[in-house]
Amino acid sequence: MAEDIDDKCVVVAAALAAAVAATHDVRRDRGPSTAVWSTRTCPWDSVRGNVLFCGWYRRYLRCTFANFKTIVGRSEAKWTDINSPLGSNAVFDIETRVGVTLFYLTHEGSYQVAGSFFGASKAQAIAHMDQVVAVLNSCYLESTVRLPQTLHEWHVVSIFERVCGVPNVVGAIDGSLFPVRRFADYEGWYCRKGFPAFNMQVVVDSNKRIMSFSIRSGSQNV
Repeated sequence: MAEDIDDKCVVVAAALAAAVAATHDVRRDRGPSTAVWSTRTCPWDSVRGNVLFCGWYRRYLRCTFANFKTIVGRSEAKWTDINSPLGSNAVFDIETRVGVTLFYLTHEGSYQVAGSFFGASKAQAIAHMDQVVAVLNSCYLESTVRLPQTLHEWHVVSIFERVCGVPNVVGAIDGSLFPVRRFADYEGWYCRKGFPAFNMQVVVDSNKRIMSFSIRSGSQNV
């Protein structure tokens, strides 16, 4: 009888100890309600394959619709040389994987942001980018990026090396913000410094002559 009472006391004491611990556990106290951001719609489903949304491609993928389709075509042509063929139950095709890759490489956001923009998870975004980059590096890097070959090209390289001490440089790139007067449709034109502006990116040669330039809205920092 005494042993039964002792067992009951032990059980009650353990239950009380658990109750006290739960009472003082700060994890049970809910904080104030906060708004949680979530992607309710995937814009990619509405614009993909439609040349009428060329402006969307320029803004979010930093290229024209035609250039995007070229990158997709070349990735598809060499895909199975580097990666396994996509299965019949694959959720995302190569075009979407290229889109995820370009969005991530041209923005300062995370894999989570890039993936959610196309309806993919963070893990999927990482895998897709690795696959696309592997194709581009293995199949197109050598034919796209090369060392100087002509006397003029080597002359440009020698000047850059003499100025900055870095070899094999053929151009310098930088960007600058140019303030503009605020206009009616100003959304997207405010830069990180808080005023409406053009964001101009320029590539110059060793004589500071402009070789190429790109003018974008102030909110686009890439």
